Amino acid sequence: MLLAEEPARTRAAAGVFEARCLADDWPVAVRSCFLATRAVDEPRGCRARLSPAQRTALTLALAAQPAAPASSLPRPCRDYLALLGRLDQCGAFPPRARAALEQAFRDFLRARENAEGSPSLDAQCRQMTDGLQQAVTSICGW
Repeated sequence: MLLAEEPARTRAAAGVFEARCLADDWPVAVRSCFLATRAVDEPRGCRARLSPAQRTALTLALAAQPAAPASSLPRPCRDYLALLGRLDQCGAFPPRARAALEQAFRDFLRARENAEGSPSLDAQCRQMTDGLQQAVTSICGW
C-alpha cells in the first residue's frame, strides 16, 4: 500500500467506527474509549467493552473496507466471525484469546491483499472455521 493511501484508509475506518457506533448504540464509556485511541490498530481494549453482536458488526464493517480482499466477505469468512462472536458466550474461553483471534483474522485479510496464488478466501476461511470449531467444542461444549 502506498503511504498516500493511509489517510484515506484512516478516514474510511473512522467512518465505519462512527456508523457502527450510531447504528449499534454503543455505551458512552465505549465511545469515550475509542475517541481516546490514537490509531486504528491501537484499540486500547475498547472492543472488549462491546457486546458480541456489536463487535462482530464492527469487525465485518472494517473488513469490508479496502484492507479486505473484496467489498464483502464470503460466507465462510462471515461464519468464522460469527463463531468468534459466540465465544463470548463461553465462559471457559479466555477473552484475550478471542481478541487475539480477531486480530489474527484482520491481519490475515490484510496479508491476502498482497498475496498472489494463494488458496481461495472461501477455502481458507472454511478451514479456519472448522479448526476453531474443533478447538472450542471441548472447551465450550458446543
